[in-house]
Amino acid sequence: MTDKIRLDDNSRYVKRLHSRVMRKRRVQIALLALVIAAGLAWVSITTFNALKNFKLPVIAPAKQTVQKKKLKPKTTIAVIGVEQREYEQYVSGVTAIVYDPNKKKINGLAFDKDIRMQIPGYGLDAVEKLLFAGADSAVSAITNVIGIKIDKYVMIDIDDYSTKKTATKKIFDSIIETNLSVKEQDDLESKFKKTDVANINILEAPSRLIAVGKEPYKQAKKNEVKRLVRVLWDLPKPLNRPRVIVLNGVGASGLAGKVAMKIIDSKYEVIDIKNAKSFNYKNTIIIVYAQKFQDEAMSIQKALGYGKIMLDPDKQGLTDVTVIIGKDNKEK
Repeated sequence: MTDKIRLDDNSRYVKRLHSRVMRKRRVQIALLALVIAAGLAWVSITTFNALKNFKLPVIAPAKQTVQKKKLKPKTTIAVIGVEQREYEQYVSGVTAIVYDPNKKKINGLAFDKDIRMQIPGYGLDAVEKLLFAGADSAVSAITNVIGIKIDKYVMIDIDDYSTKKTATKKIFDSIIETNLSVKEQDDLESKFKKTDVANINILEAPSRLIAVGKEPYKQAKKNEVKRLVRVLWDLPKPLNRPRVIVLNGVGASGLAGKVAMKIIDSKYEVIDIKNAKSFNYKNTIIIVYAQKFQDEAMSIQKALGYGKIMLDPDKQGLTDVTVIIGKDNKEK
């Protein structure tokens, strides 16, 4: 009997233990399920937000690189009207002409025969006497006034020289003299004749009367010429060139003119050419009157191939640079 009671007690104990274990396991399973559910919910929310904020990358269209068309260079020539008087050639007028092959336009600036210019190798005189020191000197004088390098010229008879549009198209029909090659001449003649008169624009250089001594003379208005050159040559900005005075410190005839032509070719404006106070300068001196023109002085020195640079800030005024030619010059 006693053994039976013990057996029943053990059986009840085992059942209670089993029941306790099962309750504990159910709690663990419930907790585990809750954790898994919470984890799945977090993953779902995170994924939803990520998808909601996700944007497909925008692929920008490839930039099309448009290559700029290379512009053809403009051609500038001097057209000189010539009047033969016995053994001398006088100039009836001169026009600096630019042909733009890109726009197929002809522009020009004409100078009256009475306007005075610095003529290298001859001096300050009227356009009428441009050829008195030769064609190269004449072209250099025009370059000096407009600031645009001119290498080529065409001489035509006084009767054919005109600033009219129709006459400009025909300037190659009656050439007396030119330094253009046959190919250059034929090419320009063809282009000029094909240019529409609506695309030809020749203007007279503005001038004013200067009263010096008994007889007044004409002088080109520099600022207005500069403005017109910018427009006619289609320049991005006006030309501002340092001013240079050339003095002959040796006395050799024509020396200052040769030096002036080199300086003009180097894009400087020669405002005066004359003799120095003495012809006893051993060395060529390039005088600058402000530190900012030091580079210009070095450029002139390089163009000439000689000369010593000197800074003299106490004598500023009329010019930016003065070149006094000495006996060390290499001009022939």
